[in-house]
Amino acid sequence: MANNIITWVFRLSQWAALLGGALLCMIILILVFDEVAPILNHFKQFIYSTFANYSISIIPLFLLMGQFAALSGLSQALIKAAEA
Repeated sequence: MANNIITWVFRLSQWAALLGGALLCMIILILVFDEVAPILNHFKQFIYSTFANYSISIIPLFLLMGQFAALSGLSQALIKAAEA
């Protein structure tokens, strides 16, 4: 029980550090460039160009599908069906 709480707190602190770092970077960019619109426009174009390519976008979707199959028990059911 205590190990689960420690793991949860550690993961939460990692997310907090990541979001805090992203916020700090955004504040620095705003102070340097004086405007938010060009920065957000660049990020929008970068994200779209990354996921517009089918061969790159299929990898995270394949991993997500595998995670859904593992959490739903489908993977174990397929292994039991193959063993029978």
